Amino acid sequence: MQVILRFNINTFKNAYSLMDLPKMKLNYYAIKVGEAKETDLNVENEMAVDGQTARLSPIEVLGHVESTDQNRDYLKLYDVILAGVEV
Repeated sequence: MQVILRFNINTFKNAYSLMDLPKMKLNYYAIKVGEAKETDLNVENEMAVDGQTARLSPIEVLGHVESTDQNRDYLKLYDVILAGVEV
């Protein structure tokens, strides 16, 4: 299962970077904050060239979207609040 983990890199201690995380055995404690498409993670897609952003319906904002073919490519999005070394 694939999910998206978001980190606040400004709070990393000991000058760790995102490149250090895969090398470490960590337990992640996170809160589900929504869903996003994997393609939306591209830098080119983060900054709308034409100034337009996708509009969401109120149902989508509230998280009550029916599972359709269009929504199957969405991944669960989590904000990591704590990452601890696995013992």
